[in-house]
Amino acid sequence: MVTDEEDGSPLDIQQYLDFFRGLKAGSNSPVVISGITGGPTGCENAQTGDSAFPAQRYDAVVRATGGISASLCDDWGTSLQNVGEAVFLARARYQLTRLPVPGSVVVRINGIIQTSGWSMDPTGSAVLFDQTRLPAANSTVSITYVPEC
Repeated sequence: MVTDEEDGSPLDIQQYLDFFRGLKAGSNSPVVISGITGGPTGCENAQTGDSAFPAQRYDAVVRATGGISASLCDDWGTSLQNVGEAVFLARARYQLTRLPVPGSVVVRINGIIQTSGWSMDPTGSAVLFDQTRLPAANSTVSITYVPEC
């Protein structure tokens, strides 16, 4: 999404996330939402005159889905390139809903446990597949883990 103001929708963020995930029910593709906004605090670029209001709700949705957040006040070429790369690399990243207990993550592709070809992202909130080991289109990816308390 691209916007210079905050979302004014009546529902809470989780309801929208549930809605978008419901649209992909039965699909193995994750919901990833990226945004070019004013970010959580807003932005202003004195050189170009660009500005945007804070967009905390959009920022929260981007973070919850592992999307890319870019500033409306930064270089658009770089921002669009980052978002485009995220779209094409979506099969490489699977966002977890909670932080896992270290060592408890089990990754399966089409029911077969994968002991290599993936790692946890630095924050521990997503499974990252190696670029040479991406799940094939229409594969069933299953990630189980024990959530931290």
